[in-house]
Amino acid sequence: MPNPNELRVLRQKEVTALTGLRETRLRELEKAGRFPRRIKISERACGWLAHEVQDYIAGRVALSRGRRA
Repeated sequence: MPNPNELRVLRQKEVTALTGLRETRLRELEKAGRFPRRIKISERACGWLAHEVQDYIAGRVALSRGRRA
């Protein structure tokens, strides 16, 4: 886990822009345990920890590159 001073929460638009995945697919993957779980920011807002989303992306890149080799 990163330093608490480096924690950043990403909202839906940012996660969609970074991953290319739409909200419905994110929910499916999250429910299946294949995408980081969102956190509650307030009563009506949630988001994802940036480092967890980056780890997910890095894992997808590694998986993709590994299959090509």
